[in-house]
Amino acid sequence: MHDASVPGYLELMADERRDLAERRLPAAVARQKGWAQNMVFIEPTPAASGASAVSAASARLLPDFTYSVCGFRPPFDRLFRLSSRHPARQTLYTFTRCGWRLDVLRAYAAPL
Repeated sequence: MHDASVPGYLELMADERRDLAERRLPAAVARQKGWAQNMVFIEPTPAASGASAVSAASARLLPDFTYSVCGFRPPFDRLFRLSSRHPARQTLYTFTRCGWRLDVLRAYAAPL
């Protein structure tokens, strides 16, 4: 890992980061299933953060939710950039129980 959204992640050993991404963070997301109807996470640097691994692991713990991965459509794809020099494509990781919520997002984002 060369970059991270949360600098403290860089201080973790590889096995600690793997445990965080594959077990602890997905478990924290899954604990919301009792009261959350929909969850949308925006990640400005998905390649650096390992967010896709966290989201995929979370999806396995949330079988009653529809899981999708989307990217913002232009011009919204520039809204959450960390800087004008950093062209990272922001990614939306969604867990929904109400399908029409995704329909609303489609105006701003497309499935990846």
